[in-house]
Amino acid sequence: MARALCELQLELHTQSSHVLLSEAGSTEFKTPKSDNHNFIPYTPLLKDTKTKLKESDILADNIGEDDSFQNCKTCQAAEEPFNIGNFPSPTELAKLDESFLATRCNLGYRAIRILKLARAIVEGQIQLTQLEEESRGASLSQSSYNKLADQLKAIYGFGPFTCANVLMCMGVYHVIPTDSETIRHLRQEHARNSTVQTVERDVEHIYGKYAPFQFLAYWSELWHFYEKSFGKLSEMPCSDYKLITASNMRSKSCTKKRKKKSE
Repeated sequence: MARALCELQLELHTQSSHVLLSEAGSTEFKTPKSDNHNFIPYTPLLKDTKTKLKESDILADNIGEDDSFQNCKTCQAAEEPFNIGNFPSPTELAKLDESFLATRCNLGYRAIRILKLARAIVEGQIQLTQLEEESRGASLSQSSYNKLADQLKAIYGFGPFTCANVLMCMGVYHVIPTDSETIRHLRQEHARNSTVQTVERDVEHIYGKYAPFQFLAYWSELWHFYEKSFGKLSEMPCSDYKLITASNMRSKSCTKKRKKKSE
């Protein structure tokens, strides 16, 4: 789904984008009430590594600030086509029709949630800069974390898992977002027979000692597990990222899939 959205973003900036938008329909929005348009995320490890792509690669000047493909030697060696853009901006998404987005990117029920989020940002109902500012001190305060979580839960479609993931991306690591992958990991790496009802208690027991950086400890451990199964991820061709799935993690016969493929 994420790849489909990035492919769509590139399409929206090609000459065929006019056709796509006419099919999708258009919606009038209020003038933004905030500075979200010029919003630049703050993260603890923010790096200025933006590089403009060659004009032959894309048709729009405001795409291509991500040079990950150019730096991916494995992709260059395989001569894989560069046919995706960046993740669509709120302004780009807000103009689209729900049924078009759901069908084009295989989003299903998620389409309306993405559209409502994008439109709330465009209209200024969600103040990204304000949330970013409030998150800077939240990593050292449980009360600040709870306040931010409550703000995010007010957004349509945001449950505990989504809130924890968003706050993690904002540099707040108190809570580990738990899902079936977490249960799988605890079972394989910690011999825990976790369930949906017990997984939050189990992650607190295992990773609570790392407070307030529980998620970083969990993610570092998870990443190490992935590399034991698939080899060094930084050397993996982009096309092989799709191999890192829960089904492959559960099956021992699949753990060496990437190595066998390369042979």
